[in-house]
Amino acid sequence: MTNTLLARVLDTANIDSTVRPQDDFYRHVNGTWLATHTIPADRPMDGAFHTLRDASEKYARAIAQDAADGTLDDPDAQRIATLWTQFLDEDTIEEAGATPLRPDLDAINACTTHSDLAREMGRLMREGIGGLVGAYVGTDPHDSSRYMISLVQSGIGLPDEAYYREDDYAPIREAYVAHTARLLGLAGVADPAAAATRIMELETALASHHRDSVSNRDPLLSDNPTPWEEIAALAPGFDWDAWAQGARMPVAGLVVNVDQPDFLSAAAALWADTDLSTLKEWLSASAIDCHASLLSADFVNENFDFHGRTLSGTEELRPRWKRALGLIEAYLGEAMGRAWVARHFPPNAKEAMDALVRRLLDAYGESIRGLDWMSEDTKVKALDKLATFNPKIG
Repeated sequence: MTNTLLARVLDTANIDSTVRPQDDFYRHVNGTWLATHTIPADRPMDGAFHTLRDASEKYARAIAQDAADGTLDDPDAQRIATLWTQFLDEDTIEEAGATPLRPDLDAINACTTHSDLAREMGRLMREGIGGLVGAYVGTDPHDSSRYMISLVQSGIGLPDEAYYREDDYAPIREAYVAHTARLLGLAGVADPAAAATRIMELETALASHHRDSVSNRDPLLSDNPTPWEEIAALAPGFDWDAWAQGARMPVAGLVVNVDQPDFLSAAAALWADTDLSTLKEWLSASAIDCHASLLSADFVNENFDFHGRTLSGTEELRPRWKRALGLIEAYLGEAMGRAWVARHFPPNAKEAMDALVRRLLDAYGESIRGLDWMSEDTKVKALDKLATFNPKIG
């Protein structure tokens, strides 16, 4: 490579020449940047991809504002405009306070039996509110032409089970209880401190039955297809049919994958043995925490103080317009993406990227054919697999 070409493709300003590349290549290439770069206060990390995202957000902001101004030519322009303008309407949000939480909290408090609460928990899952178990739709591991519902361990508000048992996380556990109490208090829940303590006790019990993060990566342990009619026998003590009814999940003839069968059994038993009032407090806290970032400033600041500062180490809350874009991307990502591509990714750019990918695939194929340690039969299979690669750009 010539020096001229090298200068065009390689930024040498961040190289730390005091570190030999054969000793630590990453620090040799990035050492100066690591030592001198300041991470923006509104995120816990930074890098080249974050720089690209910053530029993309500026484009997306203009698209959202054009939608609000009525000048965006897109079939979903009004939906984008509605989310954008409502999230930026701080006066209305502040005036509402905790009022938007009332329908969900009232529905939880109206439950008079464990089965009622299981049904309500299923309904809340459709809103994205966490409950005893999670459910998602993925590809059937035994038949890639089919989709399958998987049931997974859930029920805890901290990142994983280690946070509930390891000594290093004791300060975070203490902060979590205080955070939960403050959220409950903001929402008008009676005796929030005592409720937060009970919630922590319940979540600690649930976490004790969670599979740890290492064993949870074993795909064989998580491969447990189970007919729905056998779920009640596997995990008695929880009204699974009521939960499915609330989630609007048709169960006739349904086969689900149970990722962690031991957790499912233990969680159902714990559900049956826990006072209904405690379960209501726990589910209420989950609902409040899920929506806190969308509510008035007291909720937003409390939510950020724990999830942003305590858990992630982020110093400052992102600007409101960036949070508004995050909401649009979460709920209208395809619509925003279509408008973004129409404005900033012309056909010639797609053609150039497709050509680049083709050259990369060609080079990959040449590399496979030149391997001296791979048998000819294996090379044929590897090349067949490479031929199935289907790039999707734009």
